[in-house]
Amino acid sequence: MKGIILHSLLAIILSAYILLHLCHRSYAAQPAAQINQQVEIEAKRIFPTLFIKCGDDYFSKRIVHGDANQYIIDEYKDLEIQIEEDRPSKLPFSKADILNGLEWEGRILFIASVTRHFNHRLKYSWEKQNTWTEWQQLSGSGLTMAAVAIPVKKKHGQLTINLTILDKDRTAVDCKDLPPH
Repeated sequence: MKGIILHSLLAIILSAYILLHLCHRSYAAQPAAQINQQVEIEAKRIFPTLFIKCGDDYFSKRIVHGDANQYIIDEYKDLEIQIEEDRPSKLPFSKADILNGLEWEGRILFIASVTRHFNHRLKYSWEKQNTWTEWQQLSGSGLTMAAVAIPVKKKHGQLTINLTILDKDRTAVDCKDLPPH
């Protein structure tokens, strides 16, 4: 009788372990393409909070040093969203990553072909004030640099978008408030 109880108890424990392991694997192994889609939906949701289209170009305003009188207006041509995963899907997460519930790590990139800036009353700036800078190449000829890069993680089923210190004070600017160019 004792042997039957012990055998049954071991079978229950083994079944529970297998069930938990399979559930964890299916939870942690959500296809990267599906997560990329979720991240892209979030990117499209935050896009209008950061950028506005006026004419053919996109604009964004960054408050500098928390002072609303010091700001930079960025102008971008050909702005688009890209999702970049930190690790190729074939590379497994570390055991620590899995135990911490990490499912995906990467960034939202807002890529533009060229950009220029308007600096308004910036202290400690070497650039000319209250005028537009010259255009600067951001992509093309094998070069790609993000206008804005926002880190994203998916842990325990939740997406976390982490606006960096440079982008926390970034907003879409009203077209009527743009300086002449």
